[in-house]
This record gives sequence, structure tokens and C-alpha cells, in this order.
Amino acid sequence: MEFPRRDHEGWKQDHQRFSDLPFQFYRVVFDPHDIKATDEPVMGDLHDDLADIYGDLWHGLQAYRSGDCEEAIYLWVDSYFFHWGRHSSSALRAIDTYYCQNQKSEQGEAEQPPLAALLSTSPVT
Repeated sequence: MEFPRRDHEGWKQDHQRFSDLPFQFYRVVFDPHDIKATDEPVMGDLHDDLADIYGDLWHGLQAYRSGDCEEAIYLWVDSYFFHWGRHSSSALRAIDTYYCQNQKSEQGEAEQPPLAALLSTSPVT
């Protein structure tokens, strides 16, 4: 049985939903184990990462909501290794670095709102 995927319009809405986050772009190294690599880091896009992750998880959620738990698990695992796993690890690294660099200043005042607070304001559909 085929289950619906998030269409491009849905992806654009998801991408826009993350526009309040305190950063969007970050540097990415594709293969951290290739020590001899000479390629330059490229630009990652947190909004794109989160929208893609959500789209892949949403696809499996459609199977789950239809009562096909086995297919849902298959879709989540398969899409993790094929697509959203790399987005999640890159996004997590960027978020963690941002969070660590923007902890409370010596005066005890937060420099910017916590990322978790911004993420929690995004409605999930």
C-alpha cells in the first residue's frame, strides 16, 4: 500500500516555520573520517534539514495512522539510512555548537533565546 508523502508546498511551509530560529546556515564536512580530503566544507541549511526530517517522518506517520505499524517502522528506518539520518546528525551538530556557544554570559543573562524554546513554538501538523 502506498502512503502519502509530504508535497513540495508542505515542505515550503515546514521550511518557513523554522524561520524564527536564531540561525539558518552552518558549515558541513561530508566525510569526517577522510583525513586526507582536500574538499572545502560546504553550507548546511538548518531549515532545510528540519523540513526534510519532518517530511520523512511524516511519511511513516501516515502508515502508522493507517494502522500499518510494520510499514511505518520500515519507512522510518529506510529513510533514516537513505536520507534524514544525515540531515539529523548535521543539524544536531549545528544546534549543539550554537547552544554551547550561546550559554548564559558571565553576567548571567542569556544572549539569545534558548533554541529549545524556539523549536517548541513551531506547530506540528
